Amino acid sequence: MGVNPSDVPPERVREQLERILASRLLNARSRPGQFLSYIVEEALAGRSDSLKETALAMNVFRRKASFDPRIDSIVRVEAHHLRKRLREYYSTDGAQDEVSIDVPVGSYVPVFHLRATTPVETIGPAVVTVERGAHRWIPAAVGLALLVALTAGVRWARMAPAELSIAVLAFHNVGDSADEALPAGLSEDLATQLARLPELRVTSRSSAAQAQAQSKDVRAIGKALSVGTVLEGSVWREGDRIRITAQLVDAKSGYQRWSETYDRDGSDPLAVEAEVAEAIVAAVSRAFGLATRPAAAYTFVPAAESRRLYWESRLLRRAGTAEARAKAAAILERVVRKDAAYVEAWAALANVNLTRTFHQEGEFTALAQRTREAADRAVALDPGNTEGLVARAELEWLQNRNWPAAEQGLRYALQLNPSSPSARAWLATGLVTRGRFDDALQELDRAAAISPISYVVSNDIATALYCARRWEAAIRQARRTLEVNPKFFYARIVIGLCRAGQGQTLEAIRELEDVARLGGRGAVLGRLGHVLARGARAKEARAILDELKNFVQSGERVGVQAAFVQTGLGDLQGAMDSLEAAFARHETDLNYIAVDAMFDALRGQKRFEELQKKLGLTGESTS
Repeated sequence: MGVNPSDVPPERVREQLERILASRLLNARSRPGQFLSYIVEEALAGRSDSLKETALAMNVFRRKASFDPRIDSIVRVEAHHLRKRLREYYSTDGAQDEVSIDVPVGSYVPVFHLRATTPVETIGPAVVTVERGAHRWIPAAVGLALLVALTAGVRWARMAPAELSIAVLAFHNVGDSADEALPAGLSEDLATQLARLPELRVTSRSSAAQAQAQSKDVRAIGKALSVGTVLEGSVWREGDRIRITAQLVDAKSGYQRWSETYDRDGSDPLAVEAEVAEAIVAAVSRAFGLATRPAAAYTFVPAAESRRLYWESRLLRRAGTAEARAKAAAILERVVRKDAAYVEAWAALANVNLTRTFHQEGEFTALAQRTREAADRAVALDPGNTEGLVARAELEWLQNRNWPAAEQGLRYALQLNPSSPSARAWLATGLVTRGRFDDALQELDRAAAISPISYVVSNDIATALYCARRWEAAIRQARRTLEVNPKFFYARIVIGLCRAGQGQTLEAIRELEDVARLGGRGAVLGRLGHVLARGARAKEARAILDELKNFVQSGERVGVQAAFVQTGLGDLQGAMDSLEAAFARHETDLNYIAVDAMFDALRGQKRFEELQKKLGLTGESTS
């Protein structure tokens, strides 16, 4: 049990602090280490009352006197990290320490504990607990068995892959008069709010929906998504009454862990949804033994028509086409003009316009400006809004060519919401373009844990492997993508590019020509021209180049594709002319020139190296 500082001698507390700061999990120079040192010393000096958020921001994290905790959440984020490090320390290196230092959730005042410990004996690398007075020799074989058992136990305790993972399924309509928007909105909001619990891995909504469409058995869904629990429920609405049921189900056994029914006056369904979502998140948090995230700084409830339009825009965004994204953006513009405090609409507008900016579905500068304005509004209304933070960070890369700022912003968004698929995907994309392939693949592995049956994430992994010149691994991954979605021709492009990288030109041409026939001609044209040129089919390659030049003259952003063909034809100066013109047009594909094998012939060329510098692509490994 916790005791006051005066109940534990200060010298013992300081000894314990030094022991923690000398461990592999915390050190005195790290931000968590500095945070811990400050609050411990303040508590021992009798100044616990000074350990408030604003004071800590100024004294520990060097924030100015104008610090506003509603805008800057650094203290809360760092406190979370510190608590996590302390838990890890006391479950591993500090398991036998006699004094523990804890920082309870909801407070920044440390509490010091006297701990009961059990003596241990060491047998090689294994640690075996023995009773007092029972010291005896243990055969090597037994010691090895104990080592294996203990190692497995520690891994289970620290990872807990099934216990701290969840999929939120779509809530069902029950009854003829059920409102489609209400269960859809409730499911989405629950997934979003639960994802803000850093300790909990939440499967993406797209993967959850796909698994739910394939099976109604929560055990099969849990296995497909690699989660330990599933949240499901239903919405029944009749007249002015709404009944919402929710249940948390163990995905391995199929048994309920928790369930509840909420009967409410349905005259204001949006208010009911917000209230019930908050109650369900709190209940799920308690079931997992987690602290709930503080409520957002805003309490705005949008008009019913705005809410309907918002969900209409979400359906359009899921369609995944340029036309659908343009329609979704137009709808969201209408929504935010009507309800300027609707943070989810601002965030969705930032997200869809960011995607349009990346795919160049309009004039770059105008789209980037709209993205930034929407992202700034979303973050101003809710400083923890992940979509807004991600959009702002990504613009640092796409618009300002400032990758360090982009990476910092994306990692901050992931601190607040580790289950954000978009933040993981954008971060991995940027890391690939820098040649940081192992880091990128690590992020994509995490993205795959969030979206385990996503063919898009699977293809991102294949693309990263291609850029890393890991040809066979990329081909295997692309084929896995095609198993999930046989019509996803981008995976076949990866296979074709890898065959070209292996020198198998005829196989590469066949693969890329098939993509062109299957509807991917616009995506593959420049690469096909490059491989044709290398395969002694220069006449066909030049015909493709002429076609691409006509597109450029008509305003299409295909300069990088033209450079692919020119590089294959050996026209290196012409390729550089195309790339430099593409730079002026802010073509997104330029971001990959440092790692794309099709530009290997340009490496070492002065103009190419200068262009890489302008793009901020130098200074990091591209091996």
